[in-house]
Amino acid sequence: MRNSIIAFMVVPVFVAAALMGGGGSVHLSNRSVFKNLSRGDVPFPHDRHYEWGIGCLSCHHNYKNGTNVLGHEELKEGSPAVSCTSCHEAGRDLERAYHRLCITCHEKMSKGSISSGPVMCGLCHLNKER
Repeated sequence: MRNSIIAFMVVPVFVAAALMGGGGSVHLSNRSVFKNLSRGDVPFPHDRHYEWGIGCLSCHHNYKNGTNVLGHEELKEGSPAVSCTSCHEAGRDLERAYHRLCITCHEKMSKGSISSGPVMCGLCHLNKER
């Protein structure tokens, strides 16, 4: 599978499926944006997060005065709400946004005695494909 085909920036199909209760798994490491990754891809199981009760607006956001004002109706193909790079600059800013969002959520869950996802680099990033 080519890494640049399944990427977080081309989520519309997965968002639509997630809104209906599914979504499959995507890779958050978009090779067209992150051209020189030092680590491998990060798989993100959209459908499993949805099953765990984590909604679309937990990740997709547009904050105004501390409130996420993004609506589900904005999560459709071609909408800037689907593409992280519509607000986060490609490169280090986008990388930090991914890390901040995922790791913060996983840490919060583990502090609440809830089984959570990994927070260490090698547990999220797969081996780098050459």
